[in-house]
Amino acid sequence: RKDLEQAMNENTLREREAMKLYHGWDCNKCTYPEIGEIFNVSRERVRQILRDAYRKIRKSNTGKELKLK
Repeated sequence: RKDLEQAMNENTLREREAMKLYHGWDCNKCTYPEIGEIFNVSRERVRQILRDAYRKIRKSNTGKELKLK
C-alpha cells in the first residue's frame, strides 16, 4: 500500500481521493454515483477520473517498478 500511495503522488488530488473512496482505503467503499455526489460530477465523469488515474500510475516509474497492469 505504501508503494502504491507513492505512485499515486503523481496524480491530482481529485484522482487520489476518488481512488481512495472507490477502494475504501480510509472509509467504506463508495460507488461511482456516491463519489459523483461528493465531487459534484456525474458517475461517468468519476469513471473517467479513475481511468486517467490508473493510467498515470501504470505509466509512472513507481508503477512500472510495481508492475501494475
